[in-house]
Amino acid sequence: MERARPPWSVLTIVILALSVGVLVVFLAVRATTPAEQAYVSIDHWDWSPTGTTVQSVATETSPADRHLADDDAVLAIDGVSLEDWASAAVDPSRAAPFTPRPGAPLRFAVIRGGAPTTVVVAPAPFPIVAVFVAGWPLVLFSGLLVLVSGFIALRRPDLPVARVLIVGSVGNLASALPWQLGLEPTDLVRGGPGLVSFALTGPINLLFWAAALHIIVVFQAQADQQRRRWAVWAIWFVPPIALVVGVLATRVSSSSILAWIDTWTTVQSAVVGVLLVLGLVGTVMAYRRAHPALRHDVRWIALAFAVAAAATLGFVIVPILLTGKPLITRPALALLALPIPVALAVAVVRDRLFEIDVLRQSRETLVVAREDERRRLRRDLHDGLGPSLAAMTVKLGVARLQVRADPAATEALLDEITGETQAAIAEVRRLASALRPPALDEVGLVEAIRRRADSFVVEPGLTGASPRIDVVGPAELPSLSAAAEVAAYRIAVEAMTNVVRHAAAQTCRVTIGVGETLDLEIVDDGAGLPPGWRMGIGTAAMRERAAELGGRCTIERRPGGGTRVDASLPLSAG
Repeated sequence: MERARPPWSVLTIVILALSVGVLVVFLAVRATTPAEQAYVSIDHWDWSPTGTTVQSVATETSPADRHLADDDAVLAIDGVSLEDWASAAVDPSRAAPFTPRPGAPLRFAVIRGGAPTTVVVAPAPFPIVAVFVAGWPLVLFSGLLVLVSGFIALRRPDLPVARVLIVGSVGNLASALPWQLGLEPTDLVRGGPGLVSFALTGPINLLFWAAALHIIVVFQAQADQQRRRWAVWAIWFVPPIALVVGVLATRVSSSSILAWIDTWTTVQSAVVGVLLVLGLVGTVMAYRRAHPALRHDVRWIALAFAVAAAATLGFVIVPILLTGKPLITRPALALLALPIPVALAVAVVRDRLFEIDVLRQSRETLVVAREDERRRLRRDLHDGLGPSLAAMTVKLGVARLQVRADPAATEALLDEITGETQAAIAEVRRLASALRPPALDEVGLVEAIRRRADSFVVEPGLTGASPRIDVVGPAELPSLSAAAEVAAYRIAVEAMTNVVRHAAAQTCRVTIGVGETLDLEIVDDGAGLPPGWRMGIGTAAMRERAAELGGRCTIERRPGGGTRVDASLPLSAG
């Protein structure tokens, strides 16, 4: 039976639609609205009660008084102070001073080189492409992250971690691109969709850091399930609430609308800074707690995130909180973060990233399965073996009473009790075998697997010729935990069963090795995994048995044909 792929949650779809919608609206406004070709970037977010300092993206080089220049301090537009334009833009109760004629030249009162002057600017299309080319590392990082996350989401839509990744990466793209284009002074004049969409990029940017922290929490598989569930909800909802509360609080304490706008990046940086600190601490804790096999699989992702988070904290967040200015621009920071999508891509190719979320799901599944197994064992003992032993006790009492009066009847009764005793012993052996294969204690793991492999040649119900199965392993294994032995045995048996029943293989090889972990490899020369293959109950159980112990199990098509099962288990259950 194949596992059904559940549809994405409504909340996930809504968040993605909102993020994409904000990005599309902002880009549409920039592309279709001619303006002054100067902007206030997030990296130079300089607002004061009198105006703001802009960066020029004008392509004209002469005459100088026909366009705004770098570091011009814009004080007023068409005779109205920037503070009045901003007040009308953010306060619905206030009407705009007037509506400028579309395409009409705009008169900017500015401070240039310390002296006041007026610059008359003819509105022109904003050079979006040129700005993106100048910030190509940021565009490359954001785009590559979306591509990799999108591929993961399409490949494994059933995994929550895939949805978390795509939400975080789209949130990063939907905030990074508008931030790179910045806010134009005339956005305050126009108001409307451009200004609203830009304001929404702050909460949307938190999706990226919340997604990273979510994955770190999931990776800490030893955490209590209930506490982790509450932690995940807090990760997604507390930061945007804190951002909104912080922005509203600074509005009360700000002397003007422009001074309030100046605080937006400070509040944003404070919230992101808390997420970054939690992310760094969580990354270190999760990495130290993880089993060596999992650490090996995710070490580059963990390192890439730690470097990017530390750089963001040290070069951007802390300097903004202390001085109001970052030490490096966001495109420069994106160069340091580029290893994140690269490491994700490598993890996808090796199919290791999915083990993080498979581990979480598998442990939850195994908890349920373990309780079901205990319930079944209790039922077998209570309803089967228990009554049998009670009946035997009654019959022994009857035999004792009639042993002298009717020896022949007593002998027949004892024969009946003997048969029931043998049946009870067989039931006890069946229950014990279900809990732990006796061969593991009698001959050890390697020989137990070898004996099971030999039994497939006479397995009832099989059709056709069975493949030759070779089992290779050390003569003696180091001390293994009982859980590791049983998991390895069950994984090997399930893999061999699949080969015999489905692979149409001629040969199969089971290799058992021991290093830092107990390693199993089962390869065959059969037909391989069919197109569109998804895990059934047996193959899912193999991965779950490994994940329960903190190990991993992958099933993949061999390049030369056939299938390869690779499992790595800790030597001890701790």
